[in-house]
Amino acid sequence: PKLTLSALESVVRDASNISVFLPNVLQLTDAVRKAKEWLHKVQAIQNGIHNPYLDILEHLVVRGRPLPVRLEQLAQIESQVEAARSWKEKTARTFLKKNSHYPLLEVLSPRKDIGCPLTAKGKKRRRDNEEGISDDSLEMRFEETKDPATIVANFKESERKELDTMILLRNKNSRKRTEQPR
Repeated sequence: PKLTLSALESVVRDASNISVFLPNVLQLTDAVRKAKEWLHKVQAIQNGIHNPYLDILEHLVVRGRPLPVRLEQLAQIESQVEAARSWKEKTARTFLKKNSHYPLLEVLSPRKDIGCPLTAKGKKRRRDNEEGISDDSLEMRFEETKDPATIVANFKESERKELDTMILLRNKNSRKRTEQPR
């Protein structure tokens, strides 16, 4: 069973008082240092203004599991990661077709190609893209490095532009129907 951080710190302190060389003390000291660093990262994330991204939590779980220290927050973070993965899978089942080559992010992102005829060149560019992500979604991915408020604002702006473009296309198509002789 893993010991708590305070218990391991006590063991390291007691070992430093012993005048004999203990080979595992260095490993234990390193484990205590890594556990403190991990806890510091977790506290920084939990005290942050915004919720962390899934990949950050997954990284914390990967770093925290192998530590020989009982980390109280690890179970909570693991449950958050599992809940997020479950939500992502359910959302993918809802919005993606069975053999879709589009990632979930692209399907849920506002489109910018509404009303533009898809040429052979555009189809080829989509096929050639290694990850199957359009340039528009890549733009969203690069925005992940910014703060969440900026990401939401950019998403809302893209959403508004998509809606405006759809309205313009509908009006254009309605005018075509009324202008055509029967």
